[in-house]
Amino acid sequence: MHFGDTYGEILSMAVQMVSLLAIPSLTVLAYRNWTRRWRSELPHWRSVLGLISILMTSLGLLAFVSLFLAVLLRINLNADYCLVFEILTLTLGIPSALALKGPSRPQILSADLMMILLLWATINV
Repeated sequence: MHFGDTYGEILSMAVQMVSLLAIPSLTVLAYRNWTRRWRSELPHWRSVLGLISILMTSLGLLAFVSLFLAVLLRINLNADYCLVFEILTLTLGIPSALALKGPSRPQILSADLMMILLLWATINV
């Protein structure tokens, strides 16, 4: 076993743990900021797009976690479909996050970028 292999695995596990904690936290903070101030101040179309971005981030994380729950519960689930769903939620979530305003925008964009990092760290192990 090479030192670089072990180091890469440890780094990947650290990225996964931090991302699994940070993504829901950032999503909840973005939703809270959006509901408290920006939902009433933004035009209706921007408000709907912002809500779509928050929902897409939540659904993407739920799909990611469901893959591991399916393995633990021995449920036969096609990982390809979940990966396609992940990419779809990120593809819809990132551009629609630009409709948000204030701290909600960087929070949800950071959560989406961490989701990409989480997928990369999981696939490249």
